[in-house]
Amino acid sequence: MRKLLLPALLVAGFGLPALGQDEPRTSYELPGDSLHPEGIAYDAGSDSLFVSGAGTGEILRIDRSSGDVSEFVEPSGLQFSVLGLEVAAGQLWVAGAATGEIRSYSLEDGSELFSDSTGEGGLLNDLTVSSDGDVYVTDSNRPVLYRVAAGADEAEEWLDFTSTAFEYVDDVNANGIVISDDDEHLIIAQLATGQLWLVDIDSQDVQEIEVDATFPGADGLVLDGTTLYVIQNGADQVAVVELAADLQSGSVSGELTAPDFIMPATGVLVDGELIITNTQFGSLETGDPELPFSLSVLPVSGD
Repeated sequence: MRKLLLPALLVAGFGLPALGQDEPRTSYELPGDSLHPEGIAYDAGSDSLFVSGAGTGEILRIDRSSGDVSEFVEPSGLQFSVLGLEVAAGQLWVAGAATGEIRSYSLEDGSELFSDSTGEGGLLNDLTVSSDGDVYVTDSNRPVLYRVAAGADEAEEWLDFTSTAFEYVDDVNANGIVISDDDEHLIIAQLATGQLWLVDIDSQDVQEIEVDATFPGADGLVLDGTTLYVIQNGADQVAVVELAADLQSGSVSGELTAPDFIMPATGVLVDGELIITNTQFGSLETGDPELPFSLSVLPVSGD
């Protein structure tokens, strides 16, 4: 297995000029001393990144070229009120973490377009959107996969995991989620056990993906064809998994890491680069994060 250590020079970011063509960006700086960036999404139309602040409840918008940062959704003042993000059809979808809310906002003016509550006791963690607009949302506490069907005005309990092979434990469970290119399957990471799960959308059949490893701290997922990037929060690495055509099995082809990783959580793949949030969740209680908060940029093949 190969392990690739990538350089991480902290460069232009908030309030700083853009880099020259000969200086590839390896990081984005983020403002604030309690942000704890967790979710990330990309809008190709505006070439913008969106980042959620698990520590503050805000969502930032970042110009990918210049690194300039602006406020997209103001802070709620509540920790873990925003986590996973996804852009689709002119909207930014938000997993509302401990609030139990699923929301979406207009990319054009930031107005709220959708809001529904799944109730108390959950931790809505991440989401993915099909090509026809169905939104699937993981809950790390409750063994339920939620769906907002395209055009619907409320969320539904689409799949109950209690009758499947996916067993919830007393810890963080369903976390990152991605959908296959053909909209036929979902892949879900279980953080506590390091397992990967495959859901057939048509039959709702659930099975573990057979891989020659487990992934401690499996958090965000990025799928590029049949290459799956598993971002491991705490392990400070990204496992590269080459999946079979049917997605039911795979093997680890390598690991990516960088010196500036501090509890990485989620990522997006843009123009051959993985852009990854560094949560620094370990400093939530102590209140002494390593500032500035940042996003890491890792060059990879694909996209």
